Amino acid sequence: MLTDVACRKAVAREKPYKLSDANGLYLYVLPSGFKSWRWKYRIGGKEKRLVFGGYPEVTLSKARALREEAARSLREGSDPAASKRQRAAEQTAMAGNTFETIAREWHASQKAGWSERYASIVLNSFVNDVFPRLGKLPITAVTTPLVLEVLRPIEARGAVETAHRVRQRISEVFARAIAAGIAQADPSAVTKRALGRKTKGKFPAARTIKLAQAVLAGSERQPGHPLTKLASRLLALTAVRSATLRLAEKHEFEDLDGAEPIWRVPATKMKLGVERKQDAAFEFLVPLSRQAVETVKVAIAFSGAGNPGLVFRSVRNSRKPISDSTLSKATARRVSPGCMCRTAGGRPSRP
Repeated sequence: MLTDVACRKAVAREKPYKLSDANGLYLYVLPSGFKSWRWKYRIGGKEKRLVFGGYPEVTLSKARALREEAARSLREGSDPAASKRQRAAEQTAMAGNTFETIAREWHASQKAGWSERYASIVLNSFVNDVFPRLGKLPITAVTTPLVLEVLRPIEARGAVETAHRVRQRISEVFARAIAAGIAQADPSAVTKRALGRKTKGKFPAARTIKLAQAVLAGSERQPGHPLTKLASRLLALTAVRSATLRLAEKHEFEDLDGAEPIWRVPATKMKLGVERKQDAAFEFLVPLSRQAVETVKVAIAFSGAGNPGLVFRSVRNSRKPISDSTLSKATARRVSPGCMCRTAGGRPSRP
């Protein structure tokens, strides 16, 4: 049997040679001086060889232990070489199955049913809050405490509802991994009860005609750009979503000088699923009052011919719509300081 001293003193020769140990184990020495442990065995009447690794990284005692393990597998009817290849494949697969890899696969599989904006929001939540802590870990190495390490900082900055949404998305990623046989359980499931409760705000509304008139009158008295004030006025007169109003185009308004003026909002601008956005049957018709018609006409005239059709263009760039923040600020000024009311546009306005 070999000794460690004999292994260390084995020098390179012109041709490869073996230093035998016992039970088919030997040290194989190449002309380059590289030494590796190999084991000769027979299965199904055929002679085969299994490489255990290089020396001295794999010591003599370790090589013998590996030989015994392989011999035990052989006695149980398994080919040690095939078992080694399977383990190597599993390790390679596991290395590729990081949390980030599975999360991006899940995102890619879902985004076809989402709007481009929402898909971007979901991916950014992973990139900013999840991947820095969990991204490079094998998905099977992610534990409940590690998930909490992701969620606690989100919760600490006051975004409790966001923390719950991120937890739900992490859970969806694990559902995909479990279905593929990569993971066995969802460590994020129990964290739902560890997070704070989502607070539901109460926003007092102007629920009488008198209060609503006061809010709108206050808005009209506030200084501001004419297009911003017109947009705010039309929002109150139609109660559409602010995004719908900001992106309104001239061709959407029909029969402004007729008996039945309408605003035909394309399905693509509605808050719908991707499939319904492509279906013209889901376009939305907004009947226009006399006051709404007058507001639209003035806004179209004021926006000028220098824009591609936007009714409420940006003051700084005629080819872009008025910004959401500009409209929100105008809405916020509808009420007196210290009050919070729902305006005709449906959003709570904050001073």
